[in-house]
Amino acid sequence: MSEFPDFYRNQIRKARKSHRCCECRGTIQPGETYHYHSGKWDGDVETFAMCVDCNVLIADLNDGRPFEERTTFNELLEDCSNTGDEWLSKMVGIMAKRGAKIPDWATERLNEAKEDE
Repeated sequence: MSEFPDFYRNQIRKARKSHRCCECRGTIQPGETYHYHSGKWDGDVETFAMCVDCNVLIADLNDGRPFEERTTFNELLEDCSNTGDEWLSKMVGIMAKRGAKIPDWATERLNEAKEDE
């Protein structure tokens, strides 16, 4: 995905059906508020449904970062992992809350961090 889209729009919507969050891969339930991102990157129009939990987490993670270092769509889990165990723990918590499959490596890493305390 290029740095700047040809166009971009973020809408806050109320789900009429179930959606899968592009970040945690959890379920956005009907009636729940979510963020609908759409834009055109590298000649392709793409859309992303993001749960409110991931939207808050990505905003917090990007706060104060230069644009070129910000997390982009579908990279939140990896970026949380690279940023530290506190961020990874927050992401795993969201995944658990939303019924997403938590990767074994993430669970193992957080368990090792608890043992090291």
